[in-house]
Amino acid sequence: LVSNVAASWATKSLRHDDMESTTATMPYWEGCSDQTEKVFKHFYALAQFGATVGCMMTSNPAWPLAILLPIQGASFLMTLVRKGIISTMSYHMAYAFSLLLVFAVGVRQ
Repeated sequence: LVSNVAASWATKSLRHDDMESTTATMPYWEGCSDQTEKVFKHFYALAQFGATVGCMMTSNPAWPLAILLPIQGASFLMTLVRKGIISTMSYHMAYAFSLLLVFAVGVRQ
């Protein structure tokens, strides 16, 4: 909980725009329909909620480590998008796949 408070404080102190967030400002590929964007955002929100609950309620130390992959991977993938190495579509597909891997670990437990 201390890390959540620290993250909230850092966000409040350093955010330049109140409308800015990783989900709200995440770019989507050209031609992506509003419906497709909503599906991705809904899936991301459910995965984030599931990850939070999963970390709090697990006795298996592998679960939080599995959750770490998409968290760290998203930052790396977004860097690749900003450098023009991969497309935004590739970002979303790879990120969604990494989130699905976490569900596979959860089912395996």
